[in-house]
Amino acid sequence: HLLVPSRPKLDASPPDGYSFLISAAQGGLLQFVDPIVASVVPIDATDRFGTTALMYAAEQGQSAFVEALLARGADASLRDREGHTAEAIARARQHGAIASLLSAQSGG
Repeated sequence: HLLVPSRPKLDASPPDGYSFLISAAQGGLLQFVDPIVASVVPIDATDRFGTTALMYAAEQGQSAFVEALLARGADASLRDREGHTAEAIARARQHGAIASLLSAQSGG
């Protein structure tokens, strides 16, 4: 059995920066956005690659998650360490509707 605390600390961030918000973004777990953001997790927190939850959601084609993060103030103009924005990541993964939404948000 795995030992998991009944109330994990949602604002915890391991050394690689891979936060609960980033994990939720990758999995499209929309129901966790508000509890995680309410626990004082910076919405634009990055992992060790400079990648935000918005970028991961865009990469995975999680349109509802992208919209939720944008509605809560995520910055669509941020770039990861390779210089990619969430919009560029979405376009590279053939998620055109998400890329268009991100373009409108970042002023692109």
